[in-house]
Amino acid sequence: MEEEELGTKDFDLALTARLLGYLRPYGAWVGLTFALILIASALQQAGPYLTKVAVDEYILPGDVAGLGGVIALFIGVLVLQFGLGYAQSWLTSMVGQWAMRDVRMALFSRLQRLPLGFFDRTPIGRLMARNTNDVDALNELFTNGVVSMLSELFTVAAILSYIFYMDIELGAITAAALPFAFVATFWLQRQTFTAFREARVRFGRFSASLQETIAGMEVVQLFGCEERRAGLFEEANDSYLKLRMHSTYYHCWYFPFMEFGGALLTALVLWYGGGQVLREEIEWGVLVAMLQYVPRFFWPIRNIAERFGTFQVAMASSERIFELLDSEVEPRGGDFRAERVRGEIEFRGVWFAYVDEDWVLEDVSFVAAPGQAIALVGATGAGKSTIINLIGRFYEIQRGQILVDGVDIREWDVEALRRRVGVVQQDVFLFAGDVEQNIGLGQAGI
Repeated sequence: MEEEELGTKDFDLALTARLLGYLRPYGAWVGLTFALILIASALQQAGPYLTKVAVDEYILPGDVAGLGGVIALFIGVLVLQFGLGYAQSWLTSMVGQWAMRDVRMALFSRLQRLPLGFFDRTPIGRLMARNTNDVDALNELFTNGVVSMLSELFTVAAILSYIFYMDIELGAITAAALPFAFVATFWLQRQTFTAFREARVRFGRFSASLQETIAGMEVVQLFGCEERRAGLFEEANDSYLKLRMHSTYYHCWYFPFMEFGGALLTALVLWYGGGQVLREEIEWGVLVAMLQYVPRFFWPIRNIAERFGTFQVAMASSERIFELLDSEVEPRGGDFRAERVRGEIEFRGVWFAYVDEDWVLEDVSFVAAPGQAIALVGATGAGKSTIINLIGRFYEIQRGQILVDGVDIREWDVEALRRRVGVVQQDVFLFAGDVEQNIGLGQAGI
């Protein structure tokens, strides 16, 4: 497995800003989504506070009629929360899909403008992955990662707001636990994800070894290499197991830590808040609400930490996508256009190599007069097809000149030049469709 397949990169502010640029055309919808998240987070955490109101103002005083009103309000909040949650999810998915459509179109447009040399040195599978796997990773970021993280942050803020509103001292105790919870949670998540990432690298080598052995089983048995291949497979298997156990070690610490932290904070709130109740500094309802808020306090932190992996995957995907989008496009040439061409082609001392100085053509010179038929004869790889491709400026020569009707092809407008060059390829590629569509390739004038 190549390193790029891991999909892991630390948070990059510049990349994030560029990614969020794809949301700019839908700024109004994004703003509405954020507003819904803010309102939904506040409503979601209203339950314990309504419980506090019910206990202090209606249950303890024995006001059954008033309790019914609180219950009706509680149900109304739940219904409104459900509606806002649906609207938020729908808007998030819609905006995310719009942004992904724009990213796909940008990638496809850029691909069509890249020189053929780029496709010679870049595997097709990797380009397909840019338009599929990497875009899907960004979709997860836009439709789930960012929204979920904001929602969890607003949830923490809403919980703290309710707690501080009820009692400043209990709010201070709860807020004091926040930095420790964030640091410990993110450290455990980072260790887990780093170990898991290394395991994925090793799994790629493990899979490659297995595939290679099965594909070449005839050769393995013919040369009696079964024991050696088994040893290599066992080594890769044990290495993968070790890394998986390493990631499992940190992962297994995570949930017990969350439970322990929640229980510890609950005990602290119960001890201090109970003392306040006995001293009649706060009412019973405040303590009841606090005991409901504390368990809710740690889950948003956990969810935020779990999005750490999503952000790393998205950062790596966005880096690869923007690397492709920033690739140098094919030169468009000069401004020269001609209504008619005579068809004279001249090579003057042309040198060309696909890679470095591995020359395919060395100081090639010839003239093809208008109407003259010329056959290029040579061994495979001698440069016959290369010469045809150079006439249409599909590749850039390193030295010399190529002239069409006495004009250097670098001065020609590329599109105008290619419209006047007819090429019959030796390897025919057929697009989906009938014969007529393949002949004209969508051009009505043909």
